[in-house]
Amino acid sequence: MPELPEVQTVVNHLNKKIVGQKIINLEILQEKMIKNISITDFKAVLIGSIIQNIDRVGKYLIFHLDNGYVMVSHLRMEGKYLIRDFEDIEPLAMKHVHIIFTLEKFNLCYHDTRKFGTFTLYESSDFLNSKELSKIAIDPLNDGFDYEYLFSKINKSKKPIKTLLLGQELVSGIGNIYVCEILFSARVSPFKLGSLVSEQECKLIVKESKRILKLAIEKNGTTVSSFSFDNNHAGTFQDFLNVYGKQKLPCSNCNSKIVKDYISKRGTYFCNNCQK
Repeated sequence: MPELPEVQTVVNHLNKKIVGQKIINLEILQEKMIKNISITDFKAVLIGSIIQNIDRVGKYLIFHLDNGYVMVSHLRMEGKYLIRDFEDIEPLAMKHVHIIFTLEKFNLCYHDTRKFGTFTLYESSDFLNSKELSKIAIDPLNDGFDYEYLFSKINKSKKPIKTLLLGQELVSGIGNIYVCEILFSARVSPFKLGSLVSEQECKLIVKESKRILKLAIEKNGTTVSSFSFDNNHAGTFQDFLNVYGKQKLPCSNCNSKIVKDYISKRGTYFCNNCQK
């Protein structure tokens, strides 16, 4: 699943490509992806509108339109946006392209092999109160995500710190890859209970969260399986991973072998020596 850096990479790319363009037509091939409005009304609102900008809330993409509405898109496991010239649309055979936005200069195609992606439509004045977005926790790149906030939220918890960071109720957008990398860089065991994580360790977790996520965005995210943005452009942060996917390889810090274990059924990569 795309995590915060991958979603932000998509947002950055789309802002360069489609802002200011009018939606001329809309073809919906998987109606189940439209969640809170009829297909007829969804098309009526979008067709003729101009895309003003795209931003991100958690892992959701927010398309701001000039007519007082926002389209909220979640990529789920495999979703991606592809930009295609008009003449290139037919050869796609459309097997995994489920929504086609015909813009003024090209087609914006939503591609999703698993068909899990979702689209909702809200008035721009109230979209943050929607059932999806109102539940999203603080963004890790927000100034309010600091060690005091983190410590206050976890210091009574009997859950492992990795589970807490992955849960999305504490902080939004950090997935399995980045939690493994953050805890390694902070030298905190992923198994350590929240109640046992010190204030100093919280400072390191917050510091490394911001550093790693910003670097990952700079490198256009991590491609370890299928993530790409537009014409199969891949991220490059996988070249900077220290532990994720590195089981049995030497730790970059101490040369001990990286271990893979499971926490809440999620593959967890760490160094037993550095993260005691």
